[in-house]
Amino acid sequence: TFHGCPADQIESIALFLMEEMGLDVILKLNPTLLGFEEVQHLLHERMGYSHLKLRREAFEVDLKYEDGLGIIRRLQEKAAGTGAGVGAKFTNTLVLENDPTVFPTQAEPYMYLSGPPLHVISMTLMQRFKEDQGVPFPASFSAGVDAKNFPAAVGCGLVPVTTCTDLLRQGGFGRLPSYLRALGREMAGCGVGSREAFVLSAGGHGEKATEDALALVPGGEDAWRVHGEELRSAARTAPDALPGTIRRIAEIAGMDPEAVVLSATRVAGRLNGRDYVAQLPDDDRYHWARNSKPPKGVDSTLARYDCLNCDLCISACPNDAIFPFDARPTATETLGLTWLPD
Repeated sequence: TFHGCPADQIESIALFLMEEMGLDVILKLNPTLLGFEEVQHLLHERMGYSHLKLRREAFEVDLKYEDGLGIIRRLQEKAAGTGAGVGAKFTNTLVLENDPTVFPTQAEPYMYLSGPPLHVISMTLMQRFKEDQGVPFPASFSAGVDAKNFPAAVGCGLVPVTTCTDLLRQGGFGRLPSYLRALGREMAGCGVGSREAFVLSAGGHGEKATEDALALVPGGEDAWRVHGEELRSAARTAPDALPGTIRRIAEIAGMDPEAVVLSATRVAGRLNGRDYVAQLPDDDRYHWARNSKPPKGVDSTLARYDCLNCDLCISACPNDAIFPFDARPTATETLGLTWLPD
Protein backbone atom coordinates (compact mmCIF):
# COMPACT_ATOMS: atom_id res chain seq x y z
CA THR A 1 0.00 0.00 0.00
CA PHE A 2 2.49 2.61 -1.19
CA HIS A 3 1.67 6.27 -0.73
CA GLY A 4 -0.99 7.19 -3.29
CA CYS A 5 -2.03 3.62 -4.15
CA PRO A 6 -5.76 3.70 -5.14
CA ALA A 7 -8.17 1.98 -2.75
CA ASP A 8 -9.67 -0.29 -5.42
CA GLN A 9 -6.22 -1.55 -6.42
CA ILE A 10 -5.31 -2.31 -2.81
CA GLU A 11 -8.46 -4.36 -2.36
CA SER A 12 -8.07 -6.12 -5.73
CA ILE A 13 -4.48 -7.13 -4.96
CA ALA A 14 -5.49 -8.43 -1.54
CA LEU A 15 -8.38 -10.44 -3.00
CA PHE A 16 -6.11 -11.98 -5.62
CA LEU A 17 -3.60 -13.03 -2.97
CA MET A 18 -6.33 -14.55 -0.82
CA GLU A 19 -8.55 -16.19 -3.42
CA GLU A 20 -6.10 -17.16 -6.14
CA MET A 21 -2.90 -17.70 -4.16
CA GLY A 22 -4.39 -18.90 -0.87
CA LEU A 23 -2.31 -16.46 1.16
CA ASP A 24 -2.95 -14.57 4.37
CA VAL A 25 -2.86 -10.78 3.86
CA ILE A 26 -1.59 -7.95 6.03
CA LEU A 27 -2.29 -4.42 4.81
CA LYS A 28 0.39 -1.87 5.70
CA LEU A 29 -1.54 1.30 6.47
CA ASN A 30 -0.33 4.88 6.16
CA PRO A 31 -0.47 7.46 8.98
CA THR A 32 -2.30 9.79 6.57
CA LEU A 33 -5.45 7.78 7.38
CA LEU A 34 -5.80 9.97 10.49
CA GLY A 35 -6.52 12.95 8.23
CA PHE A 36 -4.64 16.18 7.65
CA GLU A 37 -6.11 18.12 10.58
CA GLU A 38 -5.56 15.39 13.17
CA VAL A 39 -1.98 14.68 12.09
CA GLN A 40 -1.17 18.39 12.03
CA HIS A 41 -2.69 18.82 15.50
CA LEU A 42 -0.55 16.02 16.94
CA LEU A 43 2.62 16.95 15.08
CA HIS A 44 2.54 20.73 15.49
CA GLU A 45 0.37 21.57 18.48
CA ARG A 46 0.84 18.59 20.78
CA MET A 47 4.45 17.66 20.05
CA GLY A 48 5.92 20.94 18.77
CA TYR A 49 7.30 19.84 15.36
CA SER A 50 5.91 22.98 13.70
CA HIS A 51 8.92 23.20 11.37
CA LEU A 52 7.85 19.98 9.64
CA LYS A 53 5.47 20.87 6.83
CA LEU A 54 2.62 18.60 5.83
CA ARG A 55 1.27 18.63 2.28
CA ARG A 56 -2.50 18.34 2.04
CA GLU A 57 -2.35 16.82 -1.45
CA ALA A 58 -0.40 13.85 -0.03
CA PHE A 59 -3.38 13.12 2.23
CA GLU A 60 -5.85 13.56 -0.60
CA VAL A 61 -4.26 10.90 -2.84
CA ASP A 62 -3.73 8.40 -0.01
CA LEU A 63 -6.25 5.84 1.23
CA LYS A 64 -9.03 7.45 3.31
CA TYR A 65 -9.91 6.22 6.80
CA GLU A 66 -13.43 4.96 5.99
CA ASP A 67 -12.11 3.25 2.86
CA GLY A 68 -9.45 1.49 4.93
CA LEU A 69 -12.02 0.25 7.44
CA GLY A 70 -14.28 -0.90 4.62
CA ILE A 71 -11.50 -2.82 2.88
CA ILE A 72 -10.52 -4.66 6.06
CA ARG A 73 -14.14 -5.55 6.82
CA ARG A 74 -14.85 -6.83 3.32
CA LEU A 75 -11.63 -8.82 3.25
CA GLN A 76 -12.50 -10.37 6.61
CA GLU A 77 -15.84 -11.51 5.19
CA LYS A 78 -14.02 -13.07 2.24
CA ALA A 79 -11.47 -14.63 4.55
CA ALA A 80 -14.18 -16.38 6.50
CA GLY A 81 -14.98 -18.41 3.40
CA THR A 82 -11.45 -19.07 2.19
CA GLY A 83 -9.65 -19.88 5.42
CA ALA A 84 -7.20 -17.02 4.86
CA GLY A 85 -6.34 -14.44 7.49
CA VAL A 86 -6.53 -10.64 7.22
CA GLY A 87 -4.76 -8.07 9.36
CA ALA A 88 -3.13 -4.65 9.36
CA LYS A 89 0.31 -3.18 9.99
CA PHE A 90 0.70 0.26 11.56
CA THR A 91 2.31 2.11 9.83
CA ASN A 92 4.25 3.36 6.87
CA THR A 93 6.29 6.57 7.16
CA LEU A 94 4.57 9.99 7.14
CA VAL A 95 4.82 12.12 4.00
CA LEU A 96 6.27 15.61 4.58
CA GLU A 97 7.30 18.48 2.36
CA ASN A 98 10.99 18.20 1.51
CA ASP A 99 13.15 20.77 3.31
CA PRO A 100 15.91 21.81 0.85
CA THR A 101 18.06 23.11 3.72
CA VAL A 102 18.29 19.52 4.97
CA PHE A 103 18.22 17.57 1.70
CA PRO A 104 19.44 19.98 -0.99
CA THR A 105 20.15 17.17 -3.48
CA GLN A 106 16.69 15.65 -3.11
CA ALA A 107 14.75 16.19 -6.33
CA GLU A 108 11.48 14.78 -5.03
CA PRO A 109 9.04 17.17 -3.29
CA TYR A 110 8.61 14.82 -0.35
CA MET A 111 10.60 13.44 2.54
CA TYR A 112 9.37 10.84 5.01
CA LEU A 113 9.08 11.03 8.80
CA SER A 114 9.93 8.21 11.16
CA GLY A 115 11.12 8.04 14.77
CA PRO A 116 9.56 9.46 17.98
CA PRO A 117 6.78 11.67 16.55
CA LEU A 118 5.65 8.91 14.21
CA HIS A 119 5.21 6.63 17.23
CA VAL A 120 2.52 8.89 18.66
CA ILE A 121 0.74 9.37 15.33
CA SER A 122 0.81 5.69 14.41
CA MET A 123 -0.28 4.49 17.85
CA THR A 124 -3.18 6.92 17.70
CA LEU A 125 -4.22 5.53 14.31
CA MET A 126 -3.77 1.94 15.49
CA GLN A 127 -6.01 2.44 18.51
CA ARG A 128 -8.69 4.30 16.60
CA PHE A 129 -8.72 1.61 13.92
CA LYS A 130 -9.05 -1.15 16.50
CA GLU A 131 -11.88 0.63 18.31
CA ASP A 132 -13.84 1.27 15.13
CA GLN A 133 -13.19 -2.16 13.69
CA GLY A 134 -14.76 -3.76 16.75
CA VAL A 135 -13.92 -7.39 15.98
CA PRO A 136 -10.39 -8.36 17.12
CA PHE A 137 -7.99 -8.75 14.22
CA PRO A 138 -4.23 -9.33 13.76
CA ALA A 139 -2.17 -6.14 14.00
CA SER A 140 1.57 -5.52 13.81
CA PHE A 141 3.43 -2.30 14.54
CA SER A 142 6.56 -0.42 13.51
CA ALA A 143 6.87 3.30 14.25
CA GLY A 144 9.36 4.90 16.60
CA VAL A 145 9.82 1.73 18.64
CA ASP A 146 12.72 1.72 21.13
CA ALA A 147 13.64 -0.17 24.28
CA LYS A 148 11.53 2.09 26.49
CA ASN A 149 8.24 1.76 24.62
CA PHE A 150 8.71 -1.78 23.30
CA PRO A 151 7.03 -3.44 26.33
CA ALA A 152 3.99 -1.15 26.00
CA ALA A 153 3.68 -1.99 22.30
CA VAL A 154 3.80 -5.70 23.12
CA GLY A 155 1.20 -5.08 25.82
CA CYS A 156 -1.09 -3.62 23.16
CA GLY A 157 -1.27 -7.10 21.63
CA LEU A 158 0.73 -6.12 18.55
CA VAL A 159 2.55 -8.97 16.77
CA PRO A 160 5.19 -8.54 15.59
CA VAL A 161 6.60 -5.30 16.98
CA THR A 162 9.53 -4.21 14.82
CA THR A 163 12.05 -1.37 14.91
CA CYS A 164 14.18 0.49 12.40
CA THR A 165 15.06 4.11 13.22
CA ASP A 166 16.44 3.27 16.65
CA LEU A 167 18.93 0.87 15.06
CA LEU A 168 20.47 3.74 13.09
CA ARG A 169 21.70 5.25 16.35
CA GLN A 170 25.04 4.47 17.88
CA GLY A 171 25.17 0.80 18.79
CA GLY A 172 23.08 -0.42 15.85
CA PHE A 173 21.81 -3.97 16.28
CA GLY A 174 23.63 -4.08 19.60
CA ARG A 175 20.70 -2.08 21.00
CA LEU A 176 18.28 -4.97 20.55
CA PRO A 177 19.07 -6.94 23.74
CA SER A 178 17.91 -3.96 25.79
CA TYR A 179 14.44 -4.37 24.24
CA LEU A 180 14.13 -7.89 25.59
CA ARG A 181 15.56 -6.95 28.97
CA ALA A 182 12.98 -4.17 29.28
CA LEU A 183 10.17 -6.56 28.35
CA GLY A 184 11.51 -9.13 30.80
CA ARG A 185 11.41 -6.59 33.64
CA GLU A 186 7.82 -5.66 32.84
CA MET A 187 6.79 -9.30 32.65
CA ALA A 188 8.48 -10.04 35.97
CA GLY A 189 6.64 -7.09 37.50
CA CYS A 190 3.35 -8.63 36.38
CA GLY A 191 4.42 -12.06 37.66
CA VAL A 192 4.07 -13.73 34.26
CA GLY A 193 6.33 -15.75 31.98
CA SER A 194 4.59 -15.69 28.59
CA ARG A 195 3.57 -13.03 26.09
CA GLU A 196 -0.07 -14.08 26.29
CA ALA A 197 -0.17 -13.74 30.06
CA PHE A 198 1.62 -10.40 29.83
CA VAL A 199 -0.89 -8.91 27.39
CA LEU A 200 -3.77 -10.17 29.53
CA SER A 201 -2.30 -8.78 32.76
CA ALA A 202 -0.32 -5.67 31.74
CA GLY A 203 -3.26 -3.28 32.05
CA GLY A 204 -5.35 -5.28 34.50
CA HIS A 205 -7.92 -6.08 31.81
CA GLY A 206 -7.60 -9.87 31.75
CA GLU A 207 -11.02 -10.50 33.27
CA LYS A 208 -12.85 -8.15 30.91
CA ALA A 209 -10.90 -9.39 27.88
CA THR A 210 -11.71 -13.02 28.66
CA GLU A 211 -15.41 -12.30 29.08
CA ASP A 212 -15.56 -10.29 25.85
CA ALA A 213 -13.61 -12.92 23.91
CA LEU A 214 -15.96 -15.70 25.03
CA ALA A 215 -18.95 -13.57 24.04
CA LEU A 216 -17.70 -13.63 20.44
CA VAL A 217 -17.91 -17.46 20.26
CA PRO A 218 -21.14 -19.48 20.09
CA GLY A 219 -21.72 -20.91 23.55
CA GLY A 220 -19.17 -18.58 25.09
CA GLU A 221 -21.64 -16.68 27.24
CA ASP A 222 -22.82 -19.97 28.76
CA ALA A 223 -19.20 -20.91 29.45
CA TRP A 224 -18.67 -17.58 31.23
CA ARG A 225 -21.77 -18.11 33.38
CA VAL A 226 -20.55 -21.54 34.44
CA HIS A 227 -16.81 -20.86 34.77
CA GLY A 228 -16.70 -17.09 35.15
CA GLU A 229 -15.69 -17.12 38.81
CA GLU A 230 -12.72 -19.42 38.12
CA LEU A 231 -11.60 -17.20 35.25
CA ARG A 232 -12.02 -14.04 37.34
CA SER A 233 -9.96 -15.58 40.11
CA ALA A 234 -7.17 -16.54 37.73
CA ALA A 235 -7.12 -13.03 36.24
CA ARG A 236 -6.86 -11.42 39.66
CA THR A 237 -4.62 -13.78 41.60
CA ALA A 238 -2.83 -16.06 39.12
CA PRO A 239 -2.25 -14.08 35.90
CA ASP A 240 0.47 -16.41 34.66
CA ALA A 241 -2.03 -19.29 34.74
CA LEU A 242 -4.85 -17.37 33.02
CA PRO A 243 -4.07 -18.45 29.42
CA GLY A 244 -3.99 -22.11 30.51
CA THR A 245 -7.22 -21.71 32.43
CA ILE A 246 -8.92 -20.18 29.37
CA ARG A 247 -7.70 -23.07 27.20
CA ARG A 248 -8.98 -25.72 29.62
CA ILE A 249 -12.42 -24.15 30.01
CA ALA A 250 -12.74 -23.52 26.26
CA GLU A 251 -11.97 -27.18 25.60
CA ILE A 252 -14.57 -28.28 28.15
CA ALA A 253 -17.13 -26.05 26.39
CA GLY A 254 -16.27 -27.54 22.98
CA MET A 255 -14.50 -24.46 21.64
CA ASP A 256 -11.13 -24.04 19.93
CA PRO A 257 -8.83 -23.28 22.92
CA GLU A 258 -6.15 -21.52 20.88
CA ALA A 259 -8.66 -19.33 19.08
CA VAL A 260 -10.24 -18.20 22.34
CA VAL A 261 -6.89 -17.32 23.92
CA LEU A 262 -5.84 -15.49 20.78
CA SER A 263 -9.07 -13.49 20.77
CA ALA A 264 -8.67 -12.68 24.47
CA THR A 265 -5.16 -11.31 23.96
CA ARG A 266 -6.34 -9.16 21.07
CA VAL A 267 -9.20 -7.77 23.14
CA ALA A 268 -6.85 -7.14 26.07
CA GLY A 269 -4.41 -5.43 23.70
CA ARG A 270 -7.14 -3.04 22.58
CA LEU A 271 -8.07 -2.25 26.19
CA ASN A 272 -4.40 -1.74 27.11
CA GLY A 273 -4.01 0.52 24.09
CA ARG A 274 -6.68 2.89 25.44
CA ASP A 275 -4.57 3.55 28.52
CA TYR A 276 -1.26 3.78 26.67
CA VAL A 277 -2.29 5.91 23.70
CA ALA A 278 -4.22 8.43 25.81
CA GLN A 279 -1.05 9.64 27.54
CA LEU A 280 1.33 9.54 24.55
CA PRO A 281 0.86 13.10 23.17
CA ASP A 282 1.74 14.55 26.59
CA ASP A 283 4.90 12.45 27.00
CA ASP A 284 7.84 14.80 26.38
CA ARG A 285 9.99 11.88 25.17
CA TYR A 286 8.26 12.36 21.82
CA HIS A 287 8.32 16.17 21.72
CA TRP A 288 10.54 18.37 19.57
CA ALA A 289 12.08 19.96 22.67
CA ARG A 290 13.55 16.58 23.64
CA ASN A 291 14.57 15.54 20.12
CA SER A 292 15.92 18.78 18.63
CA LYS A 293 19.50 18.47 19.85
CA PRO A 294 21.87 17.31 17.06
CA PRO A 295 24.31 14.44 17.67
CA LYS A 296 27.57 15.31 19.40
CA GLY A 297 30.31 16.26 16.94
CA VAL A 298 34.03 15.61 16.78
CA ASP A 299 34.95 18.89 15.03
CA SER A 300 35.84 17.16 11.80
CA THR A 301 36.62 19.14 8.65
CA LEU A 302 34.43 16.60 6.82
CA ALA A 303 31.18 18.17 7.98
CA ARG A 304 28.92 15.38 6.75
CA TYR A 305 30.76 12.91 8.94
CA ASP A 306 31.12 15.17 11.97
CA CYS A 307 29.50 12.85 14.49
CA LEU A 308 30.47 10.36 17.15
CA ASN A 309 28.80 7.62 15.11
CA CYS A 310 31.49 7.81 12.42
CA ASP A 311 32.65 4.32 11.37
CA LEU A 312 30.04 2.74 13.64
CA CYS A 313 27.10 2.95 11.26
CA ILE A 314 28.11 -0.33 9.62
CA SER A 315 26.55 -2.10 12.60
CA ALA A 316 23.21 -0.56 11.67
CA CYS A 317 23.32 -0.15 7.90
CA PRO A 318 24.75 -2.68 5.42
CA ASN A 319 25.88 0.02 2.98
CA ASP A 320 27.66 2.01 5.71
CA ALA A 321 25.08 4.84 5.40
CA ILE A 322 27.01 6.73 2.70
CA PHE A 323 25.20 9.78 1.29
CA PRO A 324 25.77 11.61 -2.03
CA PHE A 325 27.57 14.95 -1.92
CA ASP A 326 29.26 17.34 -4.34
CA ALA A 327 33.06 16.96 -4.51
CA ARG A 328 34.58 19.95 -6.31
CA PRO A 329 38.05 19.57 -7.92
CA THR A 330 40.87 21.12 -5.89
CA ALA A 331 44.67 21.27 -6.00
CA THR A 332 46.61 20.27 -2.90
CA GLU A 333 50.38 20.28 -2.43
CA THR A 334 51.70 16.82 -1.62
CA LEU A 335 55.00 15.40 -0.47
CA GLY A 336 56.53 12.50 -2.42
CA LEU A 337 58.12 9.77 -0.31
CA THR A 338 60.55 7.12 -1.52
CA TRP A 339 61.13 3.85 0.28
CA LEU A 340 64.75 2.77 0.49
CA PRO A 341 65.46 -0.84 1.50
CA ASP A 342 67.97 -1.43 4.28
